[in-house]
Amino acid sequence: MKKKFFALAIAALMCVNLLAACGTRVGGDGLAVTDGGGSVHAPETPAVETPELPALNRPSALYYDAGAKILSWETVEGAASGYSVLVKRGAADVVDETAERAETALGGLEAGDYSAAVKAKAVANYYRESETAVYAFTVGGGATGVQPTQKTPQPETFAYDADADRFFWSDAAGGNGYVLEVFDAENVRRLRYDGIENSASAATLAIGAYTAALTVSGDGVEYADSDEKTVSFAIASFGALPAPQNLSVADGNLTWDAVPHTSGAEIRAVDLAGGAAVAVQPKFSAPNQLILADMGVDAGSYRIYAALTSNRHDAAKSAESDAPVKLERAASFNASQIASFNGNSPRGEHGAAGLTTVNGVTCAEIRPTADGWGRVASADFSLDFSKNPVAYMAVESVGVGGYHMQAVEGDQTYLVVPDTQKTGGAVVDLARKTGLSGFKTVYVRIGVNNSTSTDANDARVYYREIKILYISLVTPPAPSQLGPVTGPAVDNRGSVTWTPPANAEWNAFGVTVADKDDPEDIVFEGETGAAGFPAYTLPAGIYRAAVTAKNTAWAQVGESEPVEFLFKVTDIVRYPAAQIDTAAGAFETAKDIQAAYHGESGRAVLNSAGISDTYGWIRPKTGVSVNMDKNPLAVVHTSAASGGYFIKCSFDGSGAAEDVCGDVKNNNYSEPRDLLFRLNANSAAQDGGGVTWTGIKTDYKFMPGVTALADSGNGMTSTVTVAGIDLLYVEEYEEIDAPPEPVKLDAPADFEIAGALLAARPVAGNAAYTPVYDVNVTHDGGGGEAVYSGTDLPSPQVNLSALALAVGETYTVSIAAKGDGVYFADSDPGTRQFIYASKVSVTDFSAVSVAQRQGNITVASKGADGLLLWVDGTAWGIAAVALPVADGALSDNCALIVEFGAVTAGANRAYRYYVGASGTAFTSDLGGDQPVSANTAYVYSLAGAATTGGNFYLGLGFGGGSATRTMLVKSVQIVEYALVSD
Repeated sequence: MKKKFFALAIAALMCVNLLAACGTRVGGDGLAVTDGGGSVHAPETPAVETPELPALNRPSALYYDAGAKILSWETVEGAASGYSVLVKRGAADVVDETAERAETALGGLEAGDYSAAVKAKAVANYYRESETAVYAFTVGGGATGVQPTQKTPQPETFAYDADADRFFWSDAAGGNGYVLEVFDAENVRRLRYDGIENSASAATLAIGAYTAALTVSGDGVEYADSDEKTVSFAIASFGALPAPQNLSVADGNLTWDAVPHTSGAEIRAVDLAGGAAVAVQPKFSAPNQLILADMGVDAGSYRIYAALTSNRHDAAKSAESDAPVKLERAASFNASQIASFNGNSPRGEHGAAGLTTVNGVTCAEIRPTADGWGRVASADFSLDFSKNPVAYMAVESVGVGGYHMQAVEGDQTYLVVPDTQKTGGAVVDLARKTGLSGFKTVYVRIGVNNSTSTDANDARVYYREIKILYISLVTPPAPSQLGPVTGPAVDNRGSVTWTPPANAEWNAFGVTVADKDDPEDIVFEGETGAAGFPAYTLPAGIYRAAVTAKNTAWAQVGESEPVEFLFKVTDIVRYPAAQIDTAAGAFETAKDIQAAYHGESGRAVLNSAGISDTYGWIRPKTGVSVNMDKNPLAVVHTSAASGGYFIKCSFDGSGAAEDVCGDVKNNNYSEPRDLLFRLNANSAAQDGGGVTWTGIKTDYKFMPGVTALADSGNGMTSTVTVAGIDLLYVEEYEEIDAPPEPVKLDAPADFEIAGALLAARPVAGNAAYTPVYDVNVTHDGGGGEAVYSGTDLPSPQVNLSALALAVGETYTVSIAAKGDGVYFADSDPGTRQFIYASKVSVTDFSAVSVAQRQGNITVASKGADGLLLWVDGTAWGIAAVALPVADGALSDNCALIVEFGAVTAGANRAYRYYVGASGTAFTSDLGGDQPVSANTAYVYSLAGAATTGGNFYLGLGFGGGSATRTMLVKSVQIVEYALVSD
């Protein structure tokens, strides 16, 4: 099987933006209100409340085990992000780390006195971090100084309260804190508290019998430690450990009913599309809350299994409960993308971003550039707030200060993560925090604050990624088969698209594209997640596409039956890179830039000469015929860009406003891509609305160009590297049974002349064949001498201005529609006579009046060698050439022909005419500011033109420029082509 693989460049454009508002208090417009220090407040309209979060308990029972060289403390409930530990010797930091468990190894410390500061860290939006617990200890040797002379008295009472699951004791006079140790039946220490006051938890102890020993610490000078006071107790089982109950999704968490005396949960997951086990790395915001956004899995549908773990029940873990969960990625930003967020107004506020490495992980560093705080912003993206999108901020670490997040929709700014956030991540339900519903275009911005001073700007936060997800419980369907896709069609962007079946989730589509008549000749075979593929990427041909719908979320839902669709790709013209060259190729300079082909790279570079301007374009030297009714497309294949680039289209390549049918720009110079353009729509009609062009247009010239970088002023610093330019049609194709004998086509009829274009009405074919034409022109008075012959032309027309015709002579045009020998046979020729008449023909300008009318222009010379016009430096000007034409002598079939000789570079204005008693004001513009080429003739229709005082006034001249320019006009003609009456 022969396969020609073509990339299905299916673009899923979703961009994301982050904004900020700083240092300004705004009234009733709903924007966020901030103070000069970067503290962010929710917008006044609508009101969004941010409740105060509870703080975690301060770590207690700190103890340094000199033998094991381990610093330990009591586990703090809710400290899912671990503990920050800072150990100092005097003023010097010797250990600064995050401990995942309630202990940390301190091997390698030199002998001496130390202090430890420990805080419990929290997951965002559930708790605030704890207060700091401080603990002093000595490494190596004992305390020195005066020996105490008496022991500290014991507490009068000491007991274990089973209901509270805590130890309580009374105060002891002269004590300096308490040490509590708990030993099991085998005399193994299971718990130690040091430096605590009057109470301690027993929650970490398992079922069994224990002895607790309490010692009062002396001051080490007058009092020594007290004798131990002991109490024996037992912890009974709470019975069977229940499976998790009432699993649900809230705020991006999978939650279940809290069960007392459980230490956590064991989590596993399987992919619902096939049931394969999926590796997860579960994290919790509370003992009964699993963070679904941070399990280490990508978007998809999963069955999550949870089993509770406990030290107070009969079994170490419960039976499992499960829930089918769907994670849909609405937007995501990795570290590299976050590092490119914009920190400038109006979206950001004196914030900066860049890539760095923290703990061996690539991170985006966010930092302020002024006032000790700052924010950076993403691009816009679309969110469906009815699906409760969840934002997850994966933070590797926080340096100085804290961080926050805002969501922006229109002119409303919402604080969704408060600026006190300092933990290693945050999860937030954006719909609940903003109160928004339905589809909205939004962006997010992230900020840092609380530098050590407003001048230091040393606040730092380090992001691994930001994900925005839709998370929901799903109901698995019963075993079934998907219905087929519906409505395959060619859209107006040259793609084949379809509608997925109604019961499909996590759509995937199997697509095979093959030659219509040879199913073994496959040009593409694969799978896509989009409901379509770009057919314009294929070479010319007729294709059969087969599309099968698949459900990737549920293994029990079978794929659909294939649906076939026929389509056709037809080339108008293709310009390979080697022809995109203004010196030796098929293109010429049209406005201020050039193109050069680089053989070593196989690419053409626009603006390779670096001509200075804000924009410019090139155009083909020869136009093509385009049928606008067939939705023609153009594709500029760009492979690199150092600035913006754009496409400008014109029927004749002049760029005049009334002639332009499109202006499509791409100013995102960091992401070059193929630029697709509809030739039958102007810039206001690219996606509906505005003016669309119809019918067959001849001499169509497609004009790609470049724009300057946004920050380069008027200097043209941009270049665009082009691999090729394609003009083509993509159409639906209908298979039609051929008749026993080809049907004779109708003869072309309804001849008309518009300017210099003589055309007949196109002959109808069918969905399988569009006729082409043979066109011949003969001289009636010259014995039937052939003047022109064209074969296999796409339209029944001829440009008469390109023919060598004699003034006053009669000619016959003959046009025959050609069949394909299968559906249609050749038509009889349609014929029509026409007369060529001359209204004006000036080749010697000696006796013609030429005067300056606008701007600054010099008539350098006029005579038999032509009319020479001149303008200097930055000047511009237009001269009026008075052509003697009697009033009322011009018809709508008259055409103006201007032939140029030598023309210097620059913006030369040509083909304007104006009327009036003395020809002082323009009333029409035939060509705009078109640069004219040397040794070239230009033809324009004079439909609607008028004369005054026996003259037709033609304006010729120059636009503004930076060099002296000249223009030699060799001849001017006004001619008329008139059909002879039947």
